[in-house]
Amino acid sequence: MGTFGKNRIFNYNESITEDTGWLEESFRLDRRKYLSTYLKNFFLHRKMWESEWTKRNRSGLTSNQAIVLLILYHSGPQQAKDLMGLLGVSSGGVTVIADKLIELGAVRRNKKEEDRRGVLLELTDKGRELFPIAEADFNGVMDHIFAGLTDPEVAMLAQLFGKLVDMNE
Repeated sequence: MGTFGKNRIFNYNESITEDTGWLEESFRLDRRKYLSTYLKNFFLHRKMWESEWTKRNRSGLTSNQAIVLLILYHSGPQQAKDLMGLLGVSSGGVTVIADKLIELGAVRRNKKEEDRRGVLLELTDKGRELFPIAEADFNGVMDHIFAGLTDPEVAMLAQLFGKLVDMNE
């Protein structure tokens, strides 16, 4: 439970979409200010993430390279265009990441059988060996960056970002 507005108790376990009229009314005038603060904090948070990654990284990978490794491990082979959306980078950005992972021997390109134009990126044995280190590094960064949030706050954050993504797809 937390306090919002004028002594209004907000149950973090409730859906954030339930009965928020009081919240909307009290924040309506400051919407631009809150959105500006959100954007500023979003970019600061990304810088914090990269800084923490640099401190904790034992894999020798950039954070985006590690994310690609984690995605390929958990989801199997992927097309570069699918990784673009997940990483929020351009096709050129994915190419640079993939080229480095290929150079390291962690990933290989493989032609799709049903579509000769399509190329899949997939883990190699070396990539599977590197995975536990990259995953531990990644989880350590997440644990540190989000240590100040309670589990219900993390759930609320995930719900809010999910809503933003769903609305804008």
